[in-house]
Amino acid sequence: MQELINDFMKNFYGYGNLNGQYWFIGMEEGCGPDWDKDVKPRFEYWEARKRKQTEDLRDFHFSIGIRNHWEPIDGRPIKVQFTWKRLIETILAATGGIITSENIVDYQSKHLGTLDGNNCLLELLPLPSPNVREFGFKHLANEEFPFFASRAKYRKHIMQARIDAIRNLISDKKPRHIVLYGLTYERQWSDLVKNANWKTLDNFVKCCRISESHVWLVPHPAAHNIPRKLFEELGERMKKADHQPTICD
Repeated sequence: MQELINDFMKNFYGYGNLNGQYWFIGMEEGCGPDWDKDVKPRFEYWEARKRKQTEDLRDFHFSIGIRNHWEPIDGRPIKVQFTWKRLIETILAATGGIITSENIVDYQSKHLGTLDGNNCLLELLPLPSPNVREFGFKHLANEEFPFFASRAKYRKHIMQARIDAIRNLISDKKPRHIVLYGLTYERQWSDLVKNANWKTLDNFVKCCRISESHVWLVPHPAAHNIPRKLFEELGERMKKADHQPTICD
């Protein structure tokens, strides 16, 4: 299992289409706390699917028994995942869509993180976790894989390699827009864009341009005290940048 997870750390980046024009990069995917139910199956399914760089968001979660974000369960409506909701608002605004509850549910269930869509959802840190305080891989630590012993050792082991790898993906794929969300990790984001000059647009949004990509630095959607329409307005800024490329210069 350690060998498989180590390969996952090096080669799996998230969900969706790397050729899509809208990339969203967070720090770490969430998951439930149970190793056998919530964590281990992710690696087993990734291996069964030929260890792809990105997976289909819906298919991957169906494989581990999570279906309620894509179809009604026991008479309950489709559950909108809060972070995804804000990212969907961004895409809808950027592409001229209408932001309604119905359209958000439709986009989440049919278009978010698909392998042939216009977007992808990536993570800088590869291993899923219930929260940033926990690290459920300590039982895997041994002489060959000492970095599983703690979150600090894991981050030190993998962070720079992931930054470099995602930077190379950006250089290769040249997405039109990249959203980096989570201001706690601004130092890592600056490293990702090779210390490009950020332009401050307001108290919550910075942007820069690297080659053909506009890069947007914003708070995490779940951060406290951010404007309700922050991500909708971000999408409007993206749409403006499509016609005025120097907006972030």
